Amino acid sequence: MRSFLVGALAVLSATSCKSTHAAAADDLLPRLEVPEAAVAIHIDGELDAREWRNATMSGDFRDGARPAAPFSEARFLWKGPYLYVGLYAADEDIRSDRDFFSVELETTDGLRTLRVPPRGAVTPFVKGLLFAQDMDEDNSVDDDRDTDEEWSVELAVPLERLARTKTGGVRVRVSRCDVPKDQIEHCGAWAGVLVLRGLEPAQRAAE
Repeated sequence: MRSFLVGALAVLSATSCKSTHAAAADDLLPRLEVPEAAVAIHIDGELDAREWRNATMSGDFRDGARPAAPFSEARFLWKGPYLYVGLYAADEDIRSDRDFFSVELETTDGLRTLRVPPRGAVTPFVKGLLFAQDMDEDNSVDDDRDTDEEWSVELAVPLERLARTKTGGVRVRVSRCDVPKDQIEHCGAWAGVLVLRGLEPAQRAAE
């Protein structure tokens, strides 16, 4: 299996929306305990469902040693066959051609980098992946005459498609670049190992 990127080092050094492939020890990455949701999440792109209140949150994405701007955040839950990922993006100028999250996951088919835009398909294709996007009604895409606010995405990633560390964790890196109205690109990222709380040992597929 291909080595995962050095997530923690990537966050602390210059950040890029391009994938970084380098060897990494799990102890370099922050470990987050991910709770099991009480019920399965209805995938509609909104992050206002009660279950998301109990999600584990990434906190601020980082641009080097600083919090990245505009604000971005990832949220994590699991239930049944899915790892749920919620993505939030503050965005004053939503653009279909350049706004997206990159979500890097180790799958059973190797490292996959999902391109997650505010509208349209998530690529590349991953069997069984569910997703939906949402933005406020007064937000517009590809229109610089107004000021937008935010967009969000929900992903349901089949657990059976994810490779695990020897302790059952799931390595993930989420990054985002944004070009606001000042036309200066800003990038940020977060990386870590997700430990799915309550997952039975028999369900944990060791590498």
